Amino acid sequence: MLGIQKTFDADRLMKCSHVHEIPNAGPHVVYDSKEVWNIYELFHTRYSLHKRAYQHRVSNCIELMLTEVLIMANEHFKVTGMDGKLCRMSDAIDDMVAYAKLSDWVIMAIQNSAEPGLAPARELLQRVRRRDMFKFVGETVLPTKVCSHSQDE
Repeated sequence: MLGIQKTFDADRLMKCSHVHEIPNAGPHVVYDSKEVWNIYELFHTRYSLHKRAYQHRVSNCIELMLTEVLIMANEHFKVTGMDGKLCRMSDAIDDMVAYAKLSDWVIMAIQNSAEPGLAPARELLQRVRRRDMFKFVGETVLPTKVCSHSQDE
C-alpha cells in the first residue's frame, strides 16, 4: 500500500525462535544465530516505516488537525456512558462504557452534525478533506544532551 518493501521474513523468524530458560534470569525468547540478518532487516523496515509513513510530515499534520477537531468538539459532543449518563469525550477515560464507544465514527458524527457548537470542528474537518493542511513552519533536532534525563538528576 505504501510501496515500502519489507525484506525480512516474519514466518521464518518465528520458526527460528524458542524460549530458553536462563539461570537466575528466567525464560527468554532466543533466536538462532543465523537469523541475525533477518532481525536486522526487521528493525531496518521498522525504522523506514517510521521515517516514511508514521512520522511523515503530512501524517503528523493530519494527526494534529484531527486532535484539534476533537478538542473543539469536546464540550459539544457527548457519549452515553454508564447508567445512560452523557459524558464528554475527554471524560470517557473514567467511564469504560462510554470509552468503548469511541472510535472512528466520532469523526463522521461531528462531520454530519447540525449542532452549531460543532461548526468550527466541521470546518477544520473540511480542511483535512480538502488537504488544506496547517502550514509547516519548521523543525529542529535537539541535541541528545538536551533531550536526555540522567539518572543523577
